[in-house]
Amino acid sequence: METLLSITDSAKRSYEEYIRDIILSITGLEKMNSYTDEEALLDLKEALSRVPGLAREGLIAGSDINKTSEEGRAELLRDLSTFKVCMAWIALELLPLPRLKTAKSGEDSYALKHRVEKYVDLNSTGHIYVSNGIVTLAMVASGFKYQREGWRRNMQFNVSRSRVNKIQDRYFAQDRLRRDSN
Repeated sequence: METLLSITDSAKRSYEEYIRDIILSITGLEKMNSYTDEEALLDLKEALSRVPGLAREGLIAGSDINKTSEEGRAELLRDLSTFKVCMAWIALELLPLPRLKTAKSGEDSYALKHRVEKYVDLNSTGHIYVSNGIVTLAMVASGFKYQREGWRRNMQFNVSRSRVNKIQDRYFAQDRLRRDSN
């Protein structure tokens, strides 16, 4: 008879295999398939140390920062699988693009989280939720320059909005083709 612990372990293993399959299917990049949890956790922690006040939903400001920052940071550290999916997407879609000199007029974390979700929807059989905070950490870990977008929860990065919009247009075209063929 299976115990609750073994069922939980089995579900966790299945989810991790599911995420691994998503990473490989969306990128085809073998190097991302060999990106170990240990390596990803080191990258995640290093990026987290560079962005104070970051929580799952994005940047926190004012009096909330001390209360929710620790909880939010702990949540981000538990979201390793989604971090790896974001890193794979960034390697595929953003690293080949030329970078802006500053992050001032670049794309923001909220828009990028939706691009990752859309890409997973189009190229796998499942859907994942990507938090604003986790995509921010993946961008920071990937070496993008960043700055806070005013007092909003979002970060801006030194990647062109128009280039990212072209990626989005390609996704919408793929989605239309897929729906029209059904």
